[in-house]
Amino acid sequence: MRNLILKTWLGRSLSLICSVALLLFLSAACKSNKGGATAEVGSKVQMAELRKVIYAQVPDLTRATALINMVGTAELELGEINESYLKYSEKFSKATADHSKTAADLHALLEEWEGETVVRRRRLTDTLISMKSQTTAAEWPEISKAFINSVAVQSDRYRALHPSNS
Repeated sequence: MRNLILKTWLGRSLSLICSVALLLFLSAACKSNKGGATAEVGSKVQMAELRKVIYAQVPDLTRATALINMVGTAELELGEINESYLKYSEKFSKATADHSKTAADLHALLEEWEGETVVRRRRLTDTLISMKSQTTAAEWPEISKAFINSVAVQSDRYRALHPSNS
């Protein structure tokens, strides 16, 4: 029984340490680029590549218009995801610097963050799937690829994880 408690405690402690290290790295990576200026997108998401591909691939004006409206929804959702990432990165950085914060405090903050983020990621994914219903099988591969590329370019979190791609 004692070994089980020790293993559980060690596992949680290692998990917390890894989470802290990752988030501190991500916060630093997100806030700087080669020129030293802020590289954050925040809520100012513009999926230009996706819009361009839709105009080039979808000849039917009604479907193209529906898709462009969905792009607007995706931009708003990704903007909210970015804002959440920036907000919680800052909150987590402040909490880790506060000596009085416990592992439970940090875990609660991570759970709060995850709860907010998972809903937004699902809505972004739902938008992608809704877009599929407005495309043909021939149009979809290019549009879905442009969607993913646009998210990668406009996502503060993704760019923090892959700084060489930004």
